[in-house]
Amino acid sequence: MSDKNVSFSDITIQEYPIELGDHPSCSSGAPIQIGWEPQAVFKRNLDLYEYMREGERRHGRKQLSIPVKRRSKLLIESGYSLDEIVDATLQVETAKELRAETLKL
Repeated sequence: MSDKNVSFSDITIQEYPIELGDHPSCSSGAPIQIGWEPQAVFKRNLDLYEYMREGERRHGRKQLSIPVKRRSKLLIESGYSLDEIVDATLQVETAKELRAETLKL
């Protein structure tokens, strides 16, 4: 029987821009999404990366949601105006109302 080994050396980290989203499943406020084109790409040694993030917990699904105020701040920092954020929020609310009406039928 032969020994089978798997090893990894480097990881590639890609950072994407934050964009104003349009998904109506956002609980409240304006939805955010990531852009298609990476803003930056980094290569790191896997062992060094894991060592540096030691103690950092991986989060559960509920902990990954972003509160409305934080989302708004991220969008403003990404160059969106308050008017754009409010418009997106209103569009999401309209889509939710239309979905609710559809479910009633």
